[in-house]
Amino acid sequence: MKNTCDIEHLNEKNAVELARFARLASEVQPSASQPIVHYVAQGELRPRLGGEPQLWLHLTAQVVLPLLCQRCLDVVETEISVEREFRFVATEAEAEQEDEESEEDILVNDANFNLHNLIEDELLMALPMVPMHDECEPPVALKEEKVSPFAILGQLKK
Repeated sequence: MKNTCDIEHLNEKNAVELARFARLASEVQPSASQPIVHYVAQGELRPRLGGEPQLWLHLTAQVVLPLLCQRCLDVVETEISVEREFRFVATEAEAEQEDEESEEDILVNDANFNLHNLIEDELLMALPMVPMHDECEPPVALKEEKVSPFAILGQLKK
């Protein structure tokens, strides 16, 4: 994966093992099979009124992750997918200024751009707050026994 961001290097279609995304891999449960992250990145020069064309990136990524169900504490296979568009600008200052007023996401067009990190960031942000099966039971039946506080005090007295 290249760290440049010209249009030729933005066009990429790939399937890579989850292990290459260390931060995302740390969020999943151990699994017999290695999840595969599928992604397509397409760079595009879009015409702009009164100026040179602007570089845009259309990104789609998907993966099925073994996450921990917060209800039954078993593994739940969760599909994570993202589809985003990004517009590139020349400097960090320009990105900060335009980010406030633009609807699209802004990236800085410099040699530090890393497609791999962008994909990982987007998938991390798409993780569910509370992963759960559609239907499952808690591992222990929850009983709500109302115990009188005076009964507890009575046991302490003995």
